[in-house]
Amino acid sequence: MEISLVISPISKLLLCSLPYLQELEFIYEDRYGCHVDSWVRYAIRNRVSELDLDFFIDESFHIVESEGRRDYDFPFSAPRNGFKACPNIEVLKLENCYGMENLRLCSEKLKRLGLSSFYIAERELYLELDCPNLVWLSIDCVETGEFCIKNLSSLIEFRTSIAHKTEHYGHWFKVVKQLHRIAHIKHLVVQNWWRKLAAKDGIPKDFLLHNLKHLELQTGYTQYDLLGMAALLELCPNLETMILDPLYKIDDDESLSEELLNKPIHFSIPSLKEVKLKVIPGENQNQIVQFVALLKKQGVVLDKIVLVPLYSGISVSRRRPLRAEVNE
Repeated sequence: MEISLVISPISKLLLCSLPYLQELEFIYEDRYGCHVDSWVRYAIRNRVSELDLDFFIDESFHIVESEGRRDYDFPFSAPRNGFKACPNIEVLKLENCYGMENLRLCSEKLKRLGLSSFYIAERELYLELDCPNLVWLSIDCVETGEFCIKNLSSLIEFRTSIAHKTEHYGHWFKVVKQLHRIAHIKHLVVQNWWRKLAAKDGIPKDFLLHNLKHLELQTGYTQYDLLGMAALLELCPNLETMILDPLYKIDDDESLSEELLNKPIHFSIPSLKEVKLKVIPGENQNQIVQFVALLKKQGVVLDKIVLVPLYSGISVSRRRPLRAEVNE
C-alpha cells in the first residue's frame, strides 16, 4: 500500500490503521512538527520500504525553534538516528533541509536515493554513503562540505546539479571529484563546468569512465562550453548516446586566453551513435548549427542527431523519474 500525506492532527491514528505500510510520503507543516519523528519511527519499525520526506525548513524556522529548545534536533533526528534501525528501506528521498551538518547513510537494502536542496547554516554538510546495492543516486542543490563515498559498488545512474553560479562551483566540485570512486556507472547527468575542472587539475590523470554509455549534459555552446565538453568526452571512450540540455547560466563564462579562444575543438567520440539536442526555438541558433556541423565531422560512428524543441525551457517529454529500478 502507498500512502501520501500532509501532516495533520490525526497523527499516529491513521498510520496505526495501516499495518502493511510500504511507502510513507509527506510534506511537512511546522505546526505539526511534534508528530513527524513518531511518524517516521513508526514507519521504520513497520518495515516501510520507501521514505519521501519534504520538510521545507527555512532559516527562520530553524533559528526560532532551536532558541526555544536546547535539544532541538527535528527534523534531522529521524533519518539520522533511524537509519541504523531501518534495514528495509529501498527508496529514500530527502528535500529542503536547512542546517543539517551530518548525514551518514549505511544500508544494504537502499536502491534509490535522492537528496535535494540542502542548505548550510553554521557548518557545511558532511555526507557519507555506504550503500553497496544503490543503483540510482541524485544530488541536486546540496551544499556539501565533504562528500565521502565508502561503497556504491552497484551504482548505475548518477545525477548531480546546482545553480550555475561561481559561488556554488565549490559544492559542485566536491561532489563531481568523487566520480573516480564510481567509475563503473553507465549513466551520468551533470552540468558543464568541465573547462574549469580540467584547468584546475580536478580529475585524476588516469581516470576514465569506461562503462559510461549514456551522458546527459546541461551545456551552452560557447568556446568555453565546447572546451569543457571536449574535456568530459575524453573521459568517456565508450559513450554511445548523449543528450544536451540548455544550461541556465547565472554568471558569465570565465575569460579565456587568446590561445584557447582560437583553439580548434576536438571531440573524442569513437563510440558515439546518437546525440539529442534539446533546444529553445530562436536561441543560440548559429552556435547550435556550428556545433552540429562539428559533430558530423568528428563522429566516427554517429548515425543520428535529433533536435528536440523545448517550450519555456521545459521539454514536453520530461517527467518525474519512475520508482522502478534503473534498467541496466
